[in-house]
Amino acid sequence: MKILVIVISLACFSPGLLAAEEPSPSPTPISRRYAPRSGPVRRLNYFERKHESEARAEAAQAKAQAKANHSSAASAQAQAKAADRARALSDARRHMDFRSLIQAFKRIRNIVGDERPGPPSPDLYREAAERALAGDVLQAKQAIEVFTEAREYREAMETIASIAPSLDRFFVDVLVNCPEPELRTNRLALLASIQQEFTRLADFSEIVVEK
Repeated sequence: MKILVIVISLACFSPGLLAAEEPSPSPTPISRRYAPRSGPVRRLNYFERKHESEARAEAAQAKAQAKANHSSAASAQAQAKAADRARALSDARRHMDFRSLIQAFKRIRNIVGDERPGPPSPDLYREAAERALAGDVLQAKQAIEVFTEAREYREAMETIASIAPSLDRFFVDVLVNCPEPELRTNRLALLASIQQEFTRLADFSEIVVEK
């Protein structure tokens, strides 16, 4: 009886003596404990950044090359159109008398100068000559847009020359520098619109008239 009590007492105060001891986990090796964990990740990010940087550089280079090619093609196309317009003007001058038109455009340049009055207002046309000129210019503009789009520059030049009689009549019947400020500004605007619209094909005011 005494022996049983002693065994129970020992089991209460020292349970480890009766239970099987569990093996303790092995300690982490020092080499693994202090190894830099971010080493492989940092190396991967570096290569990714390098690849991304090279890809961006290649894309920028390709974009710059495409832009240069487009600019070169656009420049060549513009030069070809300019050459076509020059040939068309030379050809048209052999078949039509441009002297009146050239003189009219020189006069427009001298009157308008550096002024940019904006678009003219049809409500301020007072003389029949300015209304007729505005109507002829509108029709000529529409036809010239069609001819220019088709690169039919000779027809466009001949269309411009067709407004010469209306210009001559305008300068005879209409006083551009009239006393009324609104009418004067509107007439300057009409002449400026003619200069701006038609000199896109050729600057007629710079052509030397043959005597």
